[in-house]
Amino acid sequence: MQRMLAGCDVSRALDLGIGPGDLSVFFAQKNCSQIDGLDINPCMLDLAREKIASFDLTERVKLVQGDVHSLPYPDASFDLIFSYSCFHHWEDPVLGLQECGRVLKEGGVLYLVDTYPDVKELLPQFAQQLDEYSFLEIVKK
Repeated sequence: MQRMLAGCDVSRALDLGIGPGDLSVFFAQKNCSQIDGLDINPCMLDLAREKIASFDLTERVKLVQGDVHSLPYPDASFDLIFSYSCFHHWEDPVLGLQECGRVLKEGGVLYLVDTYPDVKELLPQFAQQLDEYSFLEIVKK
């Protein structure tokens, strides 16, 4: 992820499903000025809060309890949206992707990685629901 984003100008990023906060800490130390870490689970936010505080990054990483299906941000808020192994938890992946597209700035980067072994089984569902070829290609990659 760091190599892919090395040339990107990232002033504000969103970590979807922040979990314990590892990626937010990594990007706060390397690339991003401001990161919003969103998770639906308050226990994950507590873990992230502890980790972020231990790295003295509380000024740069803001934690928000929320749902990917209704992101609590205005349109075009982020240069970068990243998520690691959260995608398979999304109840409605199409709506989640639409919300990501809504809050991503033009020219911004959406980087989703999911290690769930059965996530490829969702591809036929996406093929039926995603009108735009480009969205389906993003999911396949």
